[in-house]
Amino acid sequence: MEDSHDDAVRRVAELYYFDGLTETAIGDRLGCTRWSVGRLLEEARRRHLVTVTINDPLARRHDLESELCSRFALRAAMVVPTQPATGATLELVIRSAVAYLTGLRPRPRSLGIGWGRTMAMLARCIPWNWSCGIDVYQLNGGIARSPRDLVSTAVGELARRTRGTPHWVPAPTIVANGWAWDTVMHEPIVSTTLRDARTAEVTVYSPGSVGDDSLMVRLGYLSAREIPNLLDSGASADVLSHLVTADGTAASDDLEARTVSFPISGLTAGQTVIAVGCGPRKASAFRSVLSGRLASVAVLDSETALKVLGGKG
Repeated sequence: MEDSHDDAVRRVAELYYFDGLTETAIGDRLGCTRWSVGRLLEEARRRHLVTVTINDPLARRHDLESELCSRFALRAAMVVPTQPATGATLELVIRSAVAYLTGLRPRPRSLGIGWGRTMAMLARCIPWNWSCGIDVYQLNGGIARSPRDLVSTAVGELARRTRGTPHWVPAPTIVANGWAWDTVMHEPIVSTTLRDARTAEVTVYSPGSVGDDSLMVRLGYLSAREIPNLLDSGASADVLSHLVTADGTAASDDLEARTVSFPISGLTAGQTVIAVGCGPRKASAFRSVLSGRLASVAVLDSETALKVLGGKG
């Protein structure tokens, strides 16, 4: 190429995006290889000489994804546009989480999962035979206490759709005292499941908010009168039944000593940990999770992402 390097970058971008030429055709015209053309196009995008806009109301927000990855050192982020209806937003978030999970290569052979409405929906949306014979581990205690059976649905359905094996934790997620916790944690089925869950290649959960209408309160594991003290202690997120502060550490030593769950430290061990959720009320929970490095992948909606990045909500 006789042009200067900057001129070459601009010229290649014009020929590719304006004139619709292929990389090979551009190389022939400018006297270089198509590999050189590809590198110049990548440079044009990296330097923001070229921006690509997808004019579709369901298109992901790559600008927010890049900012989340940069600020919180994430491996990946998927941000879908917030829809007028909460259900439609959640559906988009679930679809994106399913796409990420099923797109992992090599396909995971073991999976740890939290429980709740979002995880139950994810389990019902994931395609049959997306992997083969995986072990699915329940990560936090929780005997079903609602008609929808939010606990067993996610674990059982995910295992069933791969002809795999579910591993449940048949115990309450919060017990009355340290003695009860010690007794429960020494039950072989509980200790084995939580121990083996440490080997799971992928972990998926939905950060929960902390409030008197939270799932933990609705299911009776916490009382509404406990919430003000927990909030005063800095509790801002429910992570697998652990109530954590803005930096991802336990908000209450007493509560932590009574929680039957996969340890928070296990979420920072380097495996793929996917946090999934949506809604402005979850912004504080997501910010705590990401600040505390309790997830390596985030799947959320644009309104929540903006609040996380802006420090409000």
